[in-house]
Amino acid sequence: MRELKFTVADTPQQKRSATPMVVVPKSRKGQTVRCIYCQKKTPVKTFMAANPKNETNAAPFIYGVRGAGWRNEPLHTGPVAIFIYLAFPYLKSWSKKRLETAEDSPKITMPDVDRLENQLFDSLSGIVWKDDAQIFYVTAIKIYSEKPRTVVKIQLYDVGEQIEIGVDYEWRGQ
Repeated sequence: MRELKFTVADTPQQKRSATPMVVVPKSRKGQTVRCIYCQKKTPVKTFMAANPKNETNAAPFIYGVRGAGWRNEPLHTGPVAIFIYLAFPYLKSWSKKRLETAEDSPKITMPDVDRLENQLFDSLSGIVWKDDAQIFYVTAIKIYSEKPRTVVKIQLYDVGEQIEIGVDYEWRGQ
């Protein structure tokens, strides 16, 4: 088994969608709607041409894996286990009393854990492993913390190797 561990010292972000936003205003009786499609950001074709694999959000994970010792190696073809610790910053609207008890409290609002996981999986596909289907075990924790960060621990197993998974919370890099 080979283990890679790295930390991205920034607020976790989900993969940006290339789907355009559609604005449909409510119309009143007797009035027509002039614009049912308004886009003020980069058009989809331009965004996808400039960022085919969404490199802007993938870069921290790619640099993290490179820093953990994965450089110009062949793609891993065996099973993969991933442990993800997602720490989000406290909200500015919180009172001092709430901040005192907020350390390691669960974050139950957006973004969803599965979207954050997919950002990581898609970023490292073709760099560390061949395909997302090789990932057989995922543990993700999404909490509030004083230091926003993403800590990732990847365990790469060889085909046929005895797999032993134990829950170890000391890896999250306080």
